[in-house]
Amino acid sequence: MRVDFFFDPVCPWSWIASRWVTGVAGRRDDLDVRWRAFSLAMNDDGKALPDDARDLHHAGLRALRVVEAVWAAHGDGPIGDLYTAMGTRVHHGADSELAGIGEALGAAGLDRSFAAQADEARWDIEVRGSMDEALDAVGGDAGTPIIVLADGDRVGGVFGPVLSPAPTGADADRLFDAVVTAALTPGFHELSRTRDTAPELPPPPVGG
Repeated sequence: MRVDFFFDPVCPWSWIASRWVTGVAGRRDDLDVRWRAFSLAMNDDGKALPDDARDLHHAGLRALRVVEAVWAAHGDGPIGDLYTAMGTRVHHGADSELAGIGEALGAAGLDRSFAAQADEARWDIEVRGSMDEALDAVGGDAGTPIIVLADGDRVGGVFGPVLSPAPTGADADRLFDAVVTAALTPGFHELSRTRDTAPELPPPPVGG
């Protein structure tokens, strides 16, 4: 099964859900996880936001330009490690606006010169194309994370899950199977409840 996970590296909800997916994928050999760009800054266009949130989301867009540049050079292979390196700096370090993109690239085993692409707006076309795929899959307005699943000719996307904290072990696997069932069920549209907790981050990745 292919799992396309759409993320913005500065989004804590994406980070929590991504570590959940990473944990599940590490226990299974039938999941092909691809890490895809989704810019909250682009999604914010026309919305009223506090300046600090707008600045943070712009930092995410700069990082996603680097992600797209790496993808153009190397394909899907290194993107998961790059997201892990970026997310670790943002959510477990002291680099909330990813000033140290070069250090994140180095931690992922990539050439630090890709950091210069953060200011190259030409990559915004690629970011927007990735976002359009995600939004088409969920049918309209959404944020991050978005997960799109493909199992043979069955394809389905969901916004979320939004988790705090994320389950681990067997509980994580059960939740993943439930999300797959929901996403791939024709006619399934919505299942939600009020979020009443702040993001509760998982432990930082080993070696992160």
